[in-house]
Amino acid sequence: MLTSGRGVRAITHCYRPSVSASDVTDAYLADLRLERQQPGLEALSAIMVRHIARYPFANIGVQLGEDLPLDLGSIYDRLVRRQRGGYCYDHNGLLIEVLAELGYDVRLQMARVLLTGSPHPPLTHRFTRVQLDGDEYIVDVGFGPNGPPFPVPMRTAAGSDSRYRVVAHGDVGFQFEERSKGGWLPLYRFDDVRCGDSDVALGHFYSHRHPDAGFVRNLVASLILPNEVRSLRNHEYWVIRTDGTTSEQVESPARLHEILTQELRITVTSSESDRLFSSFAR
Repeated sequence: MLTSGRGVRAITHCYRPSVSASDVTDAYLADLRLERQQPGLEALSAIMVRHIARYPFANIGVQLGEDLPLDLGSIYDRLVRRQRGGYCYDHNGLLIEVLAELGYDVRLQMARVLLTGSPHPPLTHRFTRVQLDGDEYIVDVGFGPNGPPFPVPMRTAAGSDSRYRVVAHGDVGFQFEERSKGGWLPLYRFDDVRCGDSDVALGHFYSHRHPDAGFVRNLVASLILPNEVRSLRNHEYWVIRTDGTTSEQVESPARLHEILTQELRITVTSSESDRLFSSFAR
């Protein structure tokens, strides 16, 4: 029996199918209506765009106190097969395996998220660095509404009008930033060091079990579509478009259920939506 950081207790009987990376890749590409292609920037970009529009970013499992194992079969099961949403450990954990199976030169990377304002946040975000045709790119389909919808080159050309950039930070570090109305917004910071499964396990455990972790203290969900970003945080819901942003206060469990299932395309039951709604004070 497990206990979440918000005191939700649940007996977990996790379905952990045994799968191969090849089978998962074939099923994943079929679900995205893509075919296997040789590694290339265009093919990589297409995968990212389809992924973020198809699989929602969400911490539903964290809030409901579910067991969240990180083996490939379990990630595929909840993210693709059951459409339960997931966060960086799910999205980027699945994609790095798919890209490796497709022949991409991939590297796991851990980072410190800077959006909380903490001067030294924990090492809790995972993304992927991809070497391709002599260049290196950040590939991140698990950062929520601020995440990049395309591969971002590690070497950003001077004067580039890109929405994202990577800048040097310290002797061996980098900072990933997003262009905003007020200038460049730092999203996360990472060092040029090798990371492994143990780093992922520690970051994942903190992110979904520590009482001070943002994913334990808040309900979040989002979907990045080609023309808009839909984003939920506790009882606030935004739809962000190039021509403006609309927002609303979610006033009932029924409306929360509608947003989660119809607008964010997450599979949840009405009773689960009731529990999620009642967990956060408006």
